[in-house]
Amino acid sequence: MVMHTYAEAGTYTVCLTITTGNGCEDDICQTVTVSGGGVEPACAAHFNFETSGLTAYFNGNPSEANGDIIGWQWNFGDGTSSGPDAGATTNHTFAEAGTYTVCLLIWTGNGCEDDICQTVTVSGGG
Repeated sequence: MVMHTYAEAGTYTVCLTITTGNGCEDDICQTVTVSGGGVEPACAAHFNFETSGLTAYFNGNPSEANGDIIGWQWNFGDGTSSGPDAGATTNHTFAEAGTYTVCLLIWTGNGCEDDICQTVTVSGGG
């Protein structure tokens, strides 16, 4: 199944083209009328953090109005990032004291994607 979301209501022509391995090709087109009023996927990334020395402890607490969150990715602002399945909570130890822009990207199974960035300052010592 293929799904497409149109930016606005209207009448569109949708075509499917099939090509075989031998180079034979055929297509079929249909007119589709799209009405407004659909539910837009909505979510908002948020996170809190605490620091201790060079380590920051992050807690993602996004709101999602439409669908479960299936992906969490943290960018720590020092050239490193987590994988896409990092989860809501993580910690990161920075190599040196300083101020970093840390970003959290989330996405849901319904196509919503959002990110938020915050400034995080860590200092040496424990």
